[in-house]
This record gives sequence, structure tokens and C-alpha cells, in this order.
Amino acid sequence: MCGYRHPCFLHGGIVTSEREINSIDSLYNNLTENIGNGYILYSLLIELFGKTVMPYQVLLSKPDVQNNLKVINEKCSCAVLLLQDFIRPREIQFDIDYDAWYELLSKIEVPLFFPSLGINSFDEINDLDKRLSPELVKILKVAADKTELIGVRGYETQEVLHKLGIDNVRVIGCPSFFKNGPDRFIEKKDKIDLNNVIFTSEFNIDIVKNRHVVIQGNNKELWDVLCFDKSVKDIQPYNLEVLLNSKPVMFSNNQSWETYLSKFDFCAGVRLHGAIVALNSGTPAVCVHNDARTKELCSYLKIPYFPEYLYESDIQKIYDACDYTEMNKNYNKLYYNFEDFLVKSGLRNTVGGGAIPSLLQEFHSPDIKCELSPANKRILFFEKLKLNILSKKKTKTHRIFRILGFKIAVKRKKEVKNKRD
Repeated sequence: MCGYRHPCFLHGGIVTSEREINSIDSLYNNLTENIGNGYILYSLLIELFGKTVMPYQVLLSKPDVQNNLKVINEKCSCAVLLLQDFIRPREIQFDIDYDAWYELLSKIEVPLFFPSLGINSFDEINDLDKRLSPELVKILKVAADKTELIGVRGYETQEVLHKLGIDNVRVIGCPSFFKNGPDRFIEKKDKIDLNNVIFTSEFNIDIVKNRHVVIQGNNKELWDVLCFDKSVKDIQPYNLEVLLNSKPVMFSNNQSWETYLSKFDFCAGVRLHGAIVALNSGTPAVCVHNDARTKELCSYLKIPYFPEYLYESDIQKIYDACDYTEMNKNYNKLYYNFEDFLVKSGLRNTVGGGAIPSLLQEFHSPDIKCELSPANKRILFFEKLKLNILSKKKTKTHRIFRILGFKIAVKRKKEVKNKRD
């Protein structure tokens, strides 16, 4: 173990103090716009230390090369870069300073590790290696040069890196999937309460109606409404529809997220890590997103995956299609492969194992308040009332038209009959 130093995590996304969640901008930035990213770091800390120890974090959007280099090289035991679906074609690549990140990675002197690297694309990936920007490829190559072994999410990522001449790669899935340790087993009930279903995103208004939805990320406006009392008078129509038709929640504490999901019979949606959190909570889950990232990880980890059900509104149909036999059967094999990667890459020997140094204190992420303000509840109440009145008026109008249409049809039949006679 490398002395009494904090590990550094680049692009971590976990909050360690109230100060980091005291405004919508602070919350959104420190959670890296998506609470799923922080769940990866949370899981890795549990796997390496058995508890959440205080990390030093560098946000992807703020590399701040000189200041971070000084801290990392002088005060950190190692640097762990959680790149997730970083390998993207030019048109959807992350909007970050690639040159600054290249400089930062090039000048880091402590051991450097990459335990969660993957691809993403919304179309074919056969030629993905040719569609990457030169600045992204530079970062991937310096990563390969500075680490013993790169952990990747699936065989598709391994193939893309091979085409770039990078072969010190091990397919491991995602650290978050193995957070519970060995012998995790998901039991599928014969029957579920269709009202006790939670969704990992607000992806399909028809199916989430009157049900709980986790606003996992990439929706700053809804986080602002739920956590900082932004008035619903000023929000986008789609977000207003979500608030009117579902029960949205969000979390800044990963343990609270797990505990909440454990209460439900089933979890569905487009969010990959929303599904993984549910599985780690003992709740059967399914992914229905159609991007390369989700397909790759679900294929490797054997998570039920049905992109064809993206717009399906029959929850029972989705649940009946899910089979967890292969996932349960393969779990321990994949888990021990991941554990072997932690050892072979040097990551476990560098930051984990043995007693935790006293300077690496344990922390617990603060819970963000997530509740509609009284003012917003009143606005939504009257908005629903207005919609109900309009709906009833529309129904009444339809009845009038149906009666009128019937009378006209009868009259026409009589006219036709009279002409024939």
C-alpha cells in the first residue's frame, strides 16, 4: 500500500459534504450531471476498502492541470480514471478540453489505473475506430502507455482498442455490477404488484404514469424543481408533464438510492446504472435503451435487455420477458474475473487491502432534500384540475358528436331508402 495517501479519482462524481450540494450548479457539477457516474466510484471504494473512504476528485469538465498535478503527484497514492463511455465518435464526443486532459495524464507520476472504459454510439460501431477524433485517440494511447492493464466494459470496446493498436486490455464489465461481492442472486417473483414498479428515467410518459421515477441525470431543471424549489411555472412543457404524471425522485447518497429501490417489485427504463443499482438492491431490473454502451454491458453482464420495448406500455409484458437465469449463473465467474483484474492491474495492491490508514477517513454522502415545495404542489394541483375539467368537457363533446353522427347516419339511411322506393 502506498503510504498514508488518499486515492485520486478522475471523473468520480460522488459528493462528500453539504457544501457540494448547496446550489443547483454545485449539485449538478459535483454529481457530474448524472448520479450513475458517482455510483461507479462508490462501488469501487466499497470493493477496495470495504467502506467509503475520502477520495480526491478531479471533474472531467475541470482538469485544472497545474493545481491538480501538484496535489496528485505529492499527496495521492494513485490516480484512477473512470472514463465510462468515453470512446465516442466525433459527433457525440464529450465537450471537454482534450489537450488539457492529455497534458494531465502525461504528467501524472503516481500509478495510473483505468477500471471502467467503454464505447458509445447510436448507430453501427464496425468503423468506430475511424470515427474517433485525433485528440481522443491521443488520450487513449497515453492511457495505454502509462498503465499495466486497462479494464474495459465489453468485447466491442476491446475490438476498437485493438484496431488502434492497444492490446493491454482486459474485459471486466463495470465495477458497479460487483459492488455486493460474490454470490449475488436475483430472484424473480411469479407475480408482482404492477403499481409497485419504479422506472430509471422519465423515458415513456404512458408507462410511468402515477408511478415512481428516478431522475438520474441530464435534467438540471427537474433537479432544480425537486431540490431547490424552482417554480414549475417556468419549466419546459415536457418536465411539467413528468411532474403531472409521475412521482419523481433523485438522490445524492448512493446508499439511500439502493435502499429506496429495494422496496419495489421491478425496475425498468433506459438507465443502465439505474438497473444495476436495482439489481444490487435485490430488485429485478431491465434495460430498454438502444445505444452501443447499454448493449455492450448488458450483453457481457447478462442483464435483461430489450430495446424493442422502449415504447412498450405493458409492464407485465416487459416483466414476463425478463429471465435472470444466465445472469445469476455467470455472476461469480465475472466477479472473480473482475477481482483478478484488480490484482493483475496493480490497483488492489496500490490502494486496497490491509488496514485503512487513519488519514483515509470514512465519509457518508449527504442526502439532498427532494420534495416539491408547497407552492409547486398548489400549482400542480390546479394544473391537474384544469386538465381533468378539459378532459371531461372533451368527453362530453365527443358524446354530443357521437349522438349527432348517429342521427345524421339514420337520416341518410332513410333518405336512401326513400329514393329507392
